[in-house]
Amino acid sequence: MYPVEDFEASFQFMQECAQYFLEVKDKDIKHALAGLFVEILVPVAAAVKNEVNVPCLRNFCGQLVRPQPWTCPPGRSTHWRFTRCQKQFFLNRWHIFLNNCLSNLKSRDPKWLVLHWSPFIDCSASTPFITNLFPKGSRSVVPRDMPLNIFVKIIQFIAQERLDFAMKEIIYDLLCVGKPAKAFSLNPERMNIGLRAFLVVADKLQQKDGEPPMPNTGCTLPSGNTLRVKKTYLSKTLTDEEAKVIGMSQYYFNVRKAIDNILRHLDKEVGRCMMMTNAQMLNKEPEDMITGERKPKIDLFRTCVAAIPRILPDGMSKPELIDLLSRLTIHMDDELRLIAQNSLQSLLVDFPDWRDDVLFGFTNFLLREVQDTHQGLLDTSLKLLLQLLTQWKLTLAAPGKSCDNAKIHTAELLQTGSSLKTPAERGPHSTVLHAMEGLALVLLCSCQLSTRKLAIAMLKEIRSLFMTIGQSEDDDKPMIDIMDQLSPVILESFVNVSVSDTAALPAGHPVDLQWLVEWNALLVNSHYDIRSPSHVWIFAQSVKDPWVLCVYSLLRQDNLPKHCPTALSYAWPYAFTRMQMLMPLVDPNNPVYAKKTNTSGSGDNYVTLWRNYLILCFGVAKPSIMSPGHLRASTPEISAATPDSGVSYDNKVIGSPSVAWLLKQLVPLMRTESIELTESLVLGFGRTNSLVFRELVEELHPLMKEALERRPENKKRRERRDVLRLQLLRIFELLADAGVISDSTNGALERDTLALGALFLEYVDLTRMLLEAENDKDAEILKDIRAHFSAMVANLIQCVPVHHRRFLFPQQSLRHHLFILFSQWAGPFSIMFTPLDRYSDRNHQITRYQYCALKAMSAVLCCGPVFDNVGLSPDGYLYKWLDNILACQDQRVHQLGCEVVILLLELNADQVNLFNWAVDRCYTGSYQLASGCFKAIATVCGSRNYPSDILMQILEAKLFVYSKKITEQKPNSFLYGTHGPLPPLYSVSLPQLSSQLARMYPELTLPLFSEVSQRFPTTHPNGRQIMLTYLLPWLGNIELVDSGLLLPAFTPCTSDYEASIRTSSTGSSHQLKGNGWGSLQASSMVLNNLMFMTAKYGDDLPGQEMENAWNALISNENDTTLLPYIKKVVIYLCRNNTMQTMEELIFELQQTDPVNPVVQHCDSPPFYRFTATSKASNSSLSFLDTDDTKNEERLSHIKKAHNRLESRYSNSSGGSYDEDKSEPLSPYS
Repeated sequence: MYPVEDFEASFQFMQECAQYFLEVKDKDIKHALAGLFVEILVPVAAAVKNEVNVPCLRNFCGQLVRPQPWTCPPGRSTHWRFTRCQKQFFLNRWHIFLNNCLSNLKSRDPKWLVLHWSPFIDCSASTPFITNLFPKGSRSVVPRDMPLNIFVKIIQFIAQERLDFAMKEIIYDLLCVGKPAKAFSLNPERMNIGLRAFLVVADKLQQKDGEPPMPNTGCTLPSGNTLRVKKTYLSKTLTDEEAKVIGMSQYYFNVRKAIDNILRHLDKEVGRCMMMTNAQMLNKEPEDMITGERKPKIDLFRTCVAAIPRILPDGMSKPELIDLLSRLTIHMDDELRLIAQNSLQSLLVDFPDWRDDVLFGFTNFLLREVQDTHQGLLDTSLKLLLQLLTQWKLTLAAPGKSCDNAKIHTAELLQTGSSLKTPAERGPHSTVLHAMEGLALVLLCSCQLSTRKLAIAMLKEIRSLFMTIGQSEDDDKPMIDIMDQLSPVILESFVNVSVSDTAALPAGHPVDLQWLVEWNALLVNSHYDIRSPSHVWIFAQSVKDPWVLCVYSLLRQDNLPKHCPTALSYAWPYAFTRMQMLMPLVDPNNPVYAKKTNTSGSGDNYVTLWRNYLILCFGVAKPSIMSPGHLRASTPEISAATPDSGVSYDNKVIGSPSVAWLLKQLVPLMRTESIELTESLVLGFGRTNSLVFRELVEELHPLMKEALERRPENKKRRERRDVLRLQLLRIFELLADAGVISDSTNGALERDTLALGALFLEYVDLTRMLLEAENDKDAEILKDIRAHFSAMVANLIQCVPVHHRRFLFPQQSLRHHLFILFSQWAGPFSIMFTPLDRYSDRNHQITRYQYCALKAMSAVLCCGPVFDNVGLSPDGYLYKWLDNILACQDQRVHQLGCEVVILLLELNADQVNLFNWAVDRCYTGSYQLASGCFKAIATVCGSRNYPSDILMQILEAKLFVYSKKITEQKPNSFLYGTHGPLPPLYSVSLPQLSSQLARMYPELTLPLFSEVSQRFPTTHPNGRQIMLTYLLPWLGNIELVDSGLLLPAFTPCTSDYEASIRTSSTGSSHQLKGNGWGSLQASSMVLNNLMFMTAKYGDDLPGQEMENAWNALISNENDTTLLPYIKKVVIYLCRNNTMQTMEELIFELQQTDPVNPVVQHCDSPPFYRFTATSKASNSSLSFLDTDDTKNEERLSHIKKAHNRLESRYSNSSGGSYDEDKSEPLSPYS
């Protein structure tokens, strides 16, 4: 307004307009001029703080303010703010203007309040004016249909001067504070004004903005522009402490209580009923639904939701508030949806103690309200959940942010809900993140690729959160890591039965969960598929989508249940809830199913998704006895609403899941005629984990009895019974394949005896009898029944540890009967056929049915010791059957034969004929047969203390012959150049190899001697012979040292053994030359150990190995001869034990071939003489003074030992294994 001259010059236009305003008679022109005055002068009036005395302005106000023109309602009031510039002028005319405003307050002219709001600011503090503006007991304000922000600004100006009056007289009345519940009614416009006014006043006080500016009319300026002032409002929760600081603590509680009542009524009237999942809202446009009385209520709803978390309603628990906000994210109104999403995100990001509750609450809403029938809404809600996780991660990653600094304790604001407490031993938020993993696992069951991709994105965000927050050592690993590790193994298990558009698997990109989800392929079934395990084979028969098989495989006990138990404990109630919601759409007995299928035929579309949920449910289910306590404690979000909670879920809340109740619901569906439904039940029941297996069997028991009944019936009933038999067998085959039936704790085995339970024994036996009776029929379904029965028995036995299998079948006759029955279905591998020439087709391919029967034969045969000793007799039928399997060109059949031979050798150690047959086949069998037997012998000998010298003989002979064959190949040979020559160690004998090593690595002499000494006491006598033979070359490296004696000069003698070694080594000289290699410690160790071996085990050795060891020790040219020391020892012994020592010496002399004299006594020294020389046969003429009986015993012992040695080298290892020996042959002989 300064300089005044310029202001007066510019104000000339306003004076001319005022003159024209007084002269014109047209009402519309007067309104237009009044609007022009307001838009021009309000910004100027807002700047007026003190009295001013500007002549042109005073003239302008005096020109418009006259007593007589007040009869014109909209006129001349626009200047009123300026009249405050002159205090006396204002006081003289105040009563006139107030009476005029009150008389025209109820004017229906829509422009009236717009033109008069500025003067209202001055007169609004009067009680009559407030009473007329906000009438008591009215549902609206006066005038109606005016912009609500004008009323808000009026209250804001009043609160600036009189806060208590504004709160108690205006805002309390607008929000119905203090009214009883029965008298409470929604007045949307009044409540909207009151709530917005409270928020603005509190925000101004908290930010200390001072006097509020003149309000904006909200109308468009004459120039076409809109004047808007940017203002930042606080979003931080207003706590009781902060309300006390700004002087609003006495009003705050009442306002929060009022908001709680408003939200509950709004939710009932325009909230739940207008969710897009409501059937009445389907195919409706929001513009058509948000009309009439709903529109102001929706506006009030927007304001209340936008006030969260600034003001948290009192009386509403955390779960209730989060559930309300979550449901509003699928409301018909677009703006309300967006506001609710922002409020949820603010609660999650800004309040760390709300994060678990927000995610649990939104998950509960998602599972309960957004069903799979609303695919678009489901994906939208999942994107919001993914956004919440992402924002949480970004908040934690932001610099300077920490949980401690950002945490706002809001326990005083809300009642404590039933939120899950984080265990102290785990990291922060670990429980809720694992619960999100459980939800993602449920979402991976979806048939829609978009939903599965969102689930993977959630798992990746959860992994990032775990990395940011940190995990304790005992916490479960992120589920996405486990799934990525398992993906290549799972793909490998079924890649042979899948057909994909892509020619080959990706070479550069690793196979992970993302790749499996996006992989487009189909499962194909083949009668010649013998590679796939049982679950892959059954899935290929009934399911074409490989992703379902991936989910099934992930739920194996060693996979997700082992590594992610916490996430799976949440997946169980989540999957149970989703499956129950689909149940009416797939159950043929449900009226909803009949209605759906009769109208649109959409009932079958949900069977696939329901099947996936069924597989997940039984894979992660908990026993029924744990459901009431354990599951309620771990998953409170899936629980019935309490009566006092004030929340109604329209009977959609699923209580704590129960397997028993689920089975009672599902098992009767096994009798339905829908193949798709029964196939789904087979796959679901077949995934049952061991914890709930017995509950499943209890429910299936009536069906098992019904299936095994044998009575005359018509063709249709017989076909139904055959289908039931087949489906039950497939269920038990899947359970046996997963190791559930054979589980020693919760399976079908008796816990004390480890035998198959009576129920299953009866089932197996009755099924066998049934199939024996119908063995002559060739119906297609009977072939399937036989194959699945065979696979079930084979899987059941193979999952039991080998040393426990003997207890499975208490009656050996059942094993025998099963073996014969399976043999009849095995085709070319039956015990009836000896040549392998009767295949099912010309390509010599084996069918799945034959292979299953063969596996079952093998499993039953190896289930403990053989049930029929005749089969392993010298001419037993099992040898021909084993020859048949091992000689098969199919690698899997051959491998199965090797496993059978290994188990037979392991379980029938007392069957000498079996072991001799295996040894014989190593020499006499074909390449396939010999290699299989050798692998079996090597495996068994490596796991048990078997005669390893026989294995070494076979190995040595085989490698020696093969090495010779390779070196002698001619250039034109077919195999020439395909294999390089074997290393030299295969072309020499083991003693020669030991000699070469002793020369090449003499520094290993003492370690090898120490190893032999350590193993000597625990080895079989013949094994000691072999070890001493291999030790001989190393003893030549030893130099004995004795510092207490002078080394006498001697001429080294060369023994026959040393000469032979030097000859065999092609004249190469010894590596160690000269003296100084020995030590006192080494000499002491060698002599002590060798003396101990001689004293304790010397008489047990039949050969000369011990003697050769001593000779080798003294034959080294660097060593001192032992003869002087031995003489000294003998002299010591003769002094005290003369006769005993002489007897030993003379007895040793008599054993030598050149000198075998007859010694006679004489009287002159040396008191004996040699009378004659004879052979060993005359050795009975021994020394006269010796004991004849003792000599005979010694001679017989030596003779027997030499006979054993001769038999060892004369008996051919390739001889017949079926000779009856009068005396059992030692394993090492």
